[in-house]
Amino acid sequence: MTFGKVAVADITVSLGWFFLGFLIFNTYMMFWALRVNLAVFLVFLTLGLTELVLMWGNFAGNMDIVHWGGWLGIITALVAWYTSAADVITGMRGRPYLPVGAPLWSESPAMTTAPASTVRR
Repeated sequence: MTFGKVAVADITVSLGWFFLGFLIFNTYMMFWALRVNLAVFLVFLTLGLTELVLMWGNFAGNMDIVHWGGWLGIITALVAWYTSAADVITGMRGRPYLPVGAPLWSESPAMTTAPASTVRR
């Protein structure tokens, strides 16, 4: 029996590879989110954990693990909704309303300005 062009027996393994691809992408996005604010970082952290558990459950063929991945996905959605609401409200009010935390990684003082020898005139 097939589902589209994939055999039903291969669906969970295919989903495992799918979640692995997104986990790789979201992992490096999570590191760059360190420069935005804590809330955006937490979105990518919870999303990465969700994808890790879903990948693990699908590769293992264990629907109990996949179920826990679904609960992590709900937590991710709550964090993302809060973060997006904070951003939209701040944009509309012109000042922060809901706290999102400071960036966890900022430029070092040596990197914030270009040395005089590299500035083109």
